[in-house]
Amino acid sequence: MPATTSKNEPSRALIDQYVESVFAPMAMLAAMQLGVFTPLAEGPMTAPELAADLDADAANLAPLLYELVVANLLTCEADRFSNTAVADRFLVPGKPDFIGRAYERWKENWIALLGTEQIVRTGKPHAKTEFLAMSEDDLMVFLRGLHDTTINGGRALAAEHDFSQFEHIVDIAGGAGGLSVALCQEYPELRATVVELPAVTPTTSKFIAEASLEDRIGVQAADLLSEDLPGEYDAALVKSFIQVLSPGQAAIALRRIGAALRTDGRIFILGRILNDDRVSPAFTVGFNLVFVNIYDDGRAYTEGEYRSWLETAGFTDVAAKEFRGGDVLITARKV
Repeated sequence: MPATTSKNEPSRALIDQYVESVFAPMAMLAAMQLGVFTPLAEGPMTAPELAADLDADAANLAPLLYELVVANLLTCEADRFSNTAVADRFLVPGKPDFIGRAYERWKENWIALLGTEQIVRTGKPHAKTEFLAMSEDDLMVFLRGLHDTTINGGRALAAEHDFSQFEHIVDIAGGAGGLSVALCQEYPELRATVVELPAVTPTTSKFIAEASLEDRIGVQAADLLSEDLPGEYDAALVKSFIQVLSPGQAAIALRRIGAALRTDGRIFILGRILNDDRVSPAFTVGFNLVFVNIYDDGRAYTEGEYRSWLETAGFTDVAAKEFRGGDVLITARKV
């Protein structure tokens, strides 16, 4: 006789959902690599027409397109494919909200996640991000993949906070300088200095030159873990930096940033930050698995940990709020 199943026994539907959920992101990644969304911004196309435009194989392109329909990134009518509103807004080059080549970083993160079992067993990241070991070309590609998203973050920051009160800001570990570029474009009187490691600053300078802002955005080489931050500033921007450090390094970096701010100067920290319960926001809890696979010591720290470091470094009025793209924004004022 067949075994009976109690109505109270759990279903495997949740597990099946996780297994099946991989198809949509993999299809989106492939489509962005191929440039699928760009020609479709001009109007509907059949799979053979699109394949000819992309110099791709039509027979193998078709299954990808249909999965993108299932993923709500394309529509299909009479065998002709079109972008959805979401794809048209965020995945087409030249559109204001285009997310750029961020997919290159997504791919690296997803590959890193495949090694989670290894890092848990050994304690050694298998996909370690080695900024200082990158060639100049590789560093340019890496920063280019983050640049559009960072600029959009800077525009959002400019919309939420009044930077007209500041004359000179410092952008800590600013990479390509996207936050400074966006803020200086929004505030014509604002000056900024992007601080990066000596190996990174030549690449940073190229991005600043691309934006034609060399007269208002300077680039300064410094390592906050081994030296004080030169200069004095009205405000500091700190995006996705503290999360690559150990707790001890984070405390040192924030103390040195605080020392370079004028009294009543402000700090704006953006990054993956956990609530004190450590199980929310869900995206950051998951992204912490990326961190353990690519950094020796970095983690998504809690709001409480940031608050403690900031108060020890001489800050007050510490506040945290959800920002955009999964980031949390922490602000504080130097006493």
